[in-house]
Amino acid sequence: MLFAAGVFSSAGGRPARGLAQFVGGRWSAVGGGVRGSVFALGLLAMPPALTRAEQLAAAAGLAASGGGDAGVRGEPCLYVAGDLSLAVEADGSTVPAANVMRFCGFARPEAGWQALIAHGIPPVHALLAAE
Repeated sequence: MLFAAGVFSSAGGRPARGLAQFVGGRWSAVGGGVRGSVFALGLLAMPPALTRAEQLAAAAGLAASGGGDAGVRGEPCLYVAGDLSLAVEADGSTVPAANVMRFCGFARPEAGWQALIAHGIPPVHALLAAE
């Protein structure tokens, strides 16, 4: 995968607002793109968020029984940092951004964008991704 971030509304003739990926010889949007300026990108294989059943099991001190989203482990997630106000899902809905976001919707579009910081921080100009 190759990623491009900048001031654009399309890539390769396809809609892609500010953030695009090049896979299989063609450009496409990452989700529905971002609103704001991207200064740094990082790609990591991360497990998806816990399912509701896993959260409840963890809170009760029990082992999760699997199922739901838990079957897709090691999915790649793109970390995006900059001066971001919104991330846009593929369906056009928006997620408020606090300058650091994660997109895990490559294999599971419903995973989409997640804000990693609850409150705004100054724009982020560097990002180090490590496993």
